[in-house]
Amino acid sequence: MLLPEDEREIYDAVLAVHPAVALVEDSGAWSKDDCPPVRAEVSDCRVNAMMWHREMFPQLCVTVSDEGLLRGPSGYPLVQWLRSREKTPGVLSSGRWAAVFDSEDVEMQKFVRSLFRILFRLTDNQASMLLPGGVTRAALEYRVGPRALGAARAGELRLVSGVAPMIANPVAE
Repeated sequence: MLLPEDEREIYDAVLAVHPAVALVEDSGAWSKDDCPPVRAEVSDCRVNAMMWHREMFPQLCVTVSDEGLLRGPSGYPLVQWLRSREKTPGVLSSGRWAAVFDSEDVEMQKFVRSLFRILFRLTDNQASMLLPGGVTRAALEYRVGPRALGAARAGELRLVSGVAPMIANPVAE
């Protein structure tokens, strides 16, 4: 769960380690003039940004739909960055990072691992899910950026995953 400032910090850290990474907006259809649709910032992508290592994979394969639209690749060799969204003011929904790749592609494995190390270094998993009946359970699978976590702890932002509200655990004394 990331606010735009958290996204910027993470993407800057990715570029520091992997300067050949570009963000591709996965908007469903690519125009010939903008193929692939590379964006400068995560915030320039609507919902789904894809991290593309241009040196490892100089070409991205696309298909042409029946309507003549170019369709971008879904999955390999891209790492999906489904952005957290503030669909309702003050309510931040969870996002996701995901990668699908050939298990024998050692370079892609290293790349994906390094991306997730950056994500884990710059985020926290100090949130809990609020379940029916007021029961909470640790939500260790969710990463929260420092700004989103701070805003949630200050009561300025609610975190949600799907329909389940999240609680930003208090700072340990």
